[in-house]
Amino acid sequence: MRSKILAALAATSLGLMLSACGDSDGPAGGGAAATSTTISGSAVKGPVNGATVTVKNASTGAVLGTTTTGAGGTYSLAVAFSGDVIVEVSGGTYTDEATGASTALAAPLKVVLNANGGAVTGVVTPLTTMAYTYAFGSGSSVSAASFNTMAGTLATQFNLNGVNLATTVPAVNLATTVPAVSGTLNDYGRVL
Repeated sequence: MRSKILAALAATSLGLMLSACGDSDGPAGGGAAATSTTISGSAVKGPVNGATVTVKNASTGAVLGTTTTGAGGTYSLAVAFSGDVIVEVSGGTYTDEATGASTALAAPLKVVLNANGGAVTGVVTPLTTMAYTYAFGSGSSVSAASFNTMAGTLATQFNLNGVNLATTVPAVNLATTVPAVSGTLNDYGRVL
């Protein structure tokens, strides 16, 4: 009888110790608990309204949060994560500058950022998507550093010297989606 009681106590103790250990992966499989990062920006192919914005852990692909773009293609959300993230925008509509017609966003737009535990800006455009495709199309690991290198190269190729594609909102007249006159930002709007 005594051995049964001791075995039961040992099993109970082991169970309590294991439950106290908790989940060693932390939030979204990302290790230790992370501080919150607020990611704000715009989705622009003309402003993309009503699109789904999904933020993913760049290493694992785990979804960290979602929101929807508002008027002018703007979005903002907080995620409990620090590290590289992919911001993906899908769905929604924009005004086609050639026809003036409301057009559904046919392919997702992407940008890669470093969520630093504070506030970061993530502008998602066809150019950031091109940089993503060129940097990671061969299946290489996704990182903000690799993305930024390719985005800088792409900006130079489009003669957008000194423009950070991931943080600069292209200047467009939201009423007509015609680029506004404002120097380099106008050039970014024209490229789109």
